[in-house]
Amino acid sequence: MNNTTLEASDMTYLTAFDECLTGTARAPYVTRFDDPTLIYLVSGRTGLVVIDHGDGRIEAGGLFNGGPKGAGLALLDFAIENYGVNYVECFAPLNRVYARIGFLTRAVSPFNWDYAPQHWHPSLGTPDYHKMELVYR
Repeated sequence: MNNTTLEASDMTYLTAFDECLTGTARAPYVTRFDDPTLIYLVSGRTGLVVIDHGDGRIEAGGLFNGGPKGAGLALLDFAIENYGVNYVECFAPLNRVYARIGFLTRAVSPFNWDYAPQHWHPSLGTPDYHKMELVYR
């Protein structure tokens, strides 16, 4: 990752998140974290949140990419190497992207409207939800 990667404030992350995703079809797929106690990483128009669950899972959440193709995976790789990220959750088909960099699905849940993201629309379908663990690098 280049030198623009930085640990950022929650406001820097939220500003970049909103500029990148507000009003886009991708927005419902990405959780918008707003908790100043979390670690926020932002590189240009790409960002993620590092969440230590305290049980061995260190999650990369709220990953968005408004920059060049591949910038999101580069930032995720940076988080793996520098923050010990070893866990992600996502809707299909993102599980295939994460599998290419070493994550393996450990649990799959069918789509459940009771837990659907706030702005989920029926036109987005009902993809399975994957909980994935980093198993190889």
